[in-house]
Amino acid sequence: MTQFTVYLVVSMRLDLRKIRTPHERFEQEYQPEAFAAPREDVDGFRIASPVRLAFETFKDKSTFRLVGSTKTTLEVPCSRCLEPLVVPVDPITVLQQQGSPVPLLLGSNREESTGFGDHTTPLITSSAYSTAIHQQFDTFGSGVADQILALYPVSDYDTVNYALIAVHSDYKISCQARKVALAASGSQRPPVWRFLFTLPTSHCAAN
Repeated sequence: MTQFTVYLVVSMRLDLRKIRTPHERFEQEYQPEAFAAPREDVDGFRIASPVRLAFETFKDKSTFRLVGSTKTTLEVPCSRCLEPLVVPVDPITVLQQQGSPVPLLLGSNREESTGFGDHTTPLITSSAYSTAIHQQFDTFGSGVADQILALYPVSDYDTVNYALIAVHSDYKISCQARKVALAASGSQRPPVWRFLFTLPTSHCAAN
């Protein structure tokens, strides 16, 4: 298996003053010619398709958190092939194929989203919680929001706010950490550890 690391550099300006809501999503596509043309004899690849950048911003007052991914396709010369080898470039795919070069420790907090957008007060209603879940997840398909509401019932939490915090913390952070850990782990690879800090925010604030 051929192993390689790719660095693609392009200028992009994000004006934080224009971000008004707690959660926004951005998508941008760059044509291959927007990047410095790699020398195939040195770099060993050619950018064969548009580079797609997608990320979400999470705003809490003056603090911003950005989570996203980049996808494209590289064309790699192959001395044993009749045609160049086309390789999709995705961070998760690279981790699945190569693993981490060093032992990897990653994780999240159970109430992670309290740091970038969600609050424990003022208290919200069950109706507001349901509306928020449908607004965010109905775009994923019919019934998805209802499944989430069933998995995170308000009866399982001290307040309705904590149900919404649990959904956002898992969706935005914990599930992504799990996805990376699973992609990097495997036999004959450096060890991978994943942690979940479960001490409630309310306990931390009280102490």
